[in-house]
Amino acid sequence: MSALHTWMDVLVPLLYVAAWGNYALLFFRDPPFSRRTASPLLAVAAAAHGTGIVSTALAHHRCPLGNLPEILSVLAFGVVAVYLLLERRQRNKYSGMFLLTPVVPIMIVVSSLAPALQAPPDLLRSPLFGLHTTMALLGYASFLVCTVYGVMYLLLYRTLKARAFGLVFHRLPSLDGLAGMAVGAATMGFLALTATITLGLVWGSQAPAGALLPHGLWGDPKIGLTLLVWAAYGAGIATRYVFRWSNRPTMVLFLCAFVVAVLTVVALHTVLPTFHDFTRITRADGA
Repeated sequence: MSALHTWMDVLVPLLYVAAWGNYALLFFRDPPFSRRTASPLLAVAAAAHGTGIVSTALAHHRCPLGNLPEILSVLAFGVVAVYLLLERRQRNKYSGMFLLTPVVPIMIVVSSLAPALQAPPDLLRSPLFGLHTTMALLGYASFLVCTVYGVMYLLLYRTLKARAFGLVFHRLPSLDGLAGMAVGAATMGFLALTATITLGLVWGSQAPAGALLPHGLWGDPKIGLTLLVWAAYGAGIATRYVFRWSNRPTMVLFLCAFVVAVLTVVALHTVLPTFHDFTRITRADGA
């Protein structure tokens, strides 16, 4: 199985680089070959990526989220999966280059940092933990996709205002199309984060007193900050479906929500103590 992992560590980044190059060729040159092969090649890369994640889980009998490379890998897979769903729904492939731009360096880093796995703690063997953290990563992957589409919307909006009808105008989806993809990604992320919070509350209520939450269920700042991110994206979705705001202020609100999400992640990994530091748990249990 270790040989399979080594092979996948090389193959998956190469497939993503090839897919990114094909989408870039599609955006700048629009050849028939790229139009036919862009989505299938990315689907093959995602399938190989998913196979690697599942093989890690099966080989080590645990959730494949025990260290930073594994977390980044699942996050990148989530971005690709969300993009493929949106691309199929919107029937527009020209934004693929932009969505894959953060995925390629992430996967190269993952391949170069993949560590030898230690004996996993019991926490990583819990199916509920695996579902809880997977939904969280899917939520944040969706928010990243939403952000990319939000930036693309504002870029196209500015292009139209300046009447600079160049390649960006001709290749990108319409403003309504970009807004629809951003809202769709935000909605997927909001639903995934809702499931994350619900599973976390169930999981925390079932844990023995003090086992995971020595300061009580609400003693971990990550819970409150996650609720803040959830509320920020919920407000953005509400502006679209309930208050019928126009697209531009909704996109700005989504970008502000992503800034909040990034700041909470940075704070939790630098200055705020949290029991959610699972890489620390893995190191401690494997020592």
